[in-house]
Amino acid sequence: MTTKEELIEKLLLLEEKFENDEEVKSLIEKLENRFNTLQDEVFTAEDYKSDEYSDMCEGYYLELRENDPDQTSIFQVLWFE
Repeated sequence: MTTKEELIEKLLLLEEKFENDEEVKSLIEKLENRFNTLQDEVFTAEDYKSDEYSDMCEGYYLELRENDPDQTSIFQVLWFE
């Protein structure tokens, strides 16, 4: 039977492999680029500079902090990156 400590070591190994995997890095980069493209299609340069945009981001952050972490979406991870 595998001990909890051994399982933790396996989890850390998986995390390291994931973080250093070239295919994963490529896919994340593609996803980030696509997210940025879509974001720039929706928000203007003027939006980004406004106080209202900052307030909206802060409000969205505070709202999500109250949610169950298991409900976090990839969109939300990219938004706050």
